[in-house]
Amino acid sequence: MDTVGDSNYHICLNKDCEVIYFNSEEDLIFEKEQVRLPIWFKKDADPKYICYCNKVTEEQITDALQKDDAKNIKDIIRITGAMITDNVRLKIL
Repeated sequence: MDTVGDSNYHICLNKDCEVIYFNSEEDLIFEKEQVRLPIWFKKDADPKYICYCNKVTEEQITDALQKDDAKNIKDIIRITGAMITDNVRLKIL
């Protein structure tokens, strides 16, 4: 298995593509099965993490809106625990 090292990588935004990260200068590619967590926008990602640090899923956010009556982003954060770690805390809190 390849290692990341000090190379600069790009992310493939094509939802149907198996490639997640790539470096065309060094001909390095990381595909879906090589990463630890599913990338939310890729086809068949399960679960679809929206907040990776706290492992909050798209389904949890949908539930916060539909079942828990969240009205805004602050409500979603409070209900789901998304974006509460120090390195991702938003200024809106």
